[in-house]
Amino acid sequence: GVGPRPPPGGRPSPRAGRALILAGKFVPEIKTRAHGVVEHPAEDIQQSGRQRRRVQILRKNGPHIEQHATVEAVRALWLNNLSELRSLVGDAAGASDLADAASRLRAWVDHRADLFTHRIRGGWIVDGHGDLLCDDIYLEKDGPRILDCLAFRDDLRCGDVVADLAFLAMDLERRGHPELAMQFIRDYAEFSGHSVPGALLWAWASHRAFVRAKVALLRLEQGDDSARDELAEFIAAGLRNLSRAEP
Repeated sequence: GVGPRPPPGGRPSPRAGRALILAGKFVPEIKTRAHGVVEHPAEDIQQSGRQRRRVQILRKNGPHIEQHATVEAVRALWLNNLSELRSLVGDAAGASDLADAASRLRAWVDHRADLFTHRIRGGWIVDGHGDLLCDDIYLEKDGPRILDCLAFRDDLRCGDVVADLAFLAMDLERRGHPELAMQFIRDYAEFSGHSVPGALLWAWASHRAFVRAKVALLRLEQGDDSARDELAEFIAAGLRNLSRAEP
């Protein structure tokens, strides 16, 4: 994860307050994957929802974080990702669907400027995780650990709390567990007292699916044939979640 740099020996330092990447080592056997076997999946998902909220309570926010959640910033983030994905896909099957998705996402964002302002004023913009997938959650005896936040770009990590929720929900659904995805959202809402806006959740899930599609396509170009099915799955998930976000 990313955390603050403490002053050495408790003394003031020019480096104090800067961010550090925090690392820890976990044994592979306790790493949970939604397609694997866990003893109490519903309970583990509930604890993950609570842990996600605890992490967000401790995260800092402010203008330097909130700048990544304005309507202009989100529009640029979503459309730039789709533009990169479309350029990689080229004239292959599905290219026209991606062009249509870009137009629909632009319209979705542009018609909801008030929603993005409301989310910023409500304090729901944080320095988050940025890449929250099932592979990033370890089940310890005293509860889950959420690891491996995206550290190399603030604009991909900072944003609405819904972005991280959507990423994990999207991944759970893709792995064949839509019931756990919805339970995760419900448990988070119950623990946080935050009613997650459904349209915003699915719009972010659409974006996150297209992000993973781009990753899968890059892996495919590097010779990883196992990414071929993932590419199709993520593009389908992006289009499906976009439809869920629209009225």
